[in-house]
Amino acid sequence: MTPSQQKKFARELIELAQHHLEQYSTIGAIEHVYQMAVDRHLPWAVFDVREAAEDAIDQARAAWIAAKHRPMNFLTGRAEIDAARADGFDLIGIACKLLGE
Repeated sequence: MTPSQQKKFARELIELAQHHLEQYSTIGAIEHVYQMAVDRHLPWAVFDVREAAEDAIDQARAAWIAAKHRPMNFLTGRAEIDAARADGFDLIGIACKLLGE
């Protein structure tokens, strides 16, 4: 798998993870969807894709926290996404841009 394919699949993983943000943190949702893909033996379910998706979310979160001087806390995924949006940060959008959308 090429690096550009890994980034594409990482963006898709992040987008699929959005459907599970009520149950999990952002990283937890990524891990949940990734594990479902591994269980189904999907060709894109490789560690590098998961790692790229998690790194992009972490970078987006770090930018939001630094810009707004927010304390690092453990919110559910939906609460974190909503809090970031209230501050003018689209964590999912930023993460996907970091992956080259």
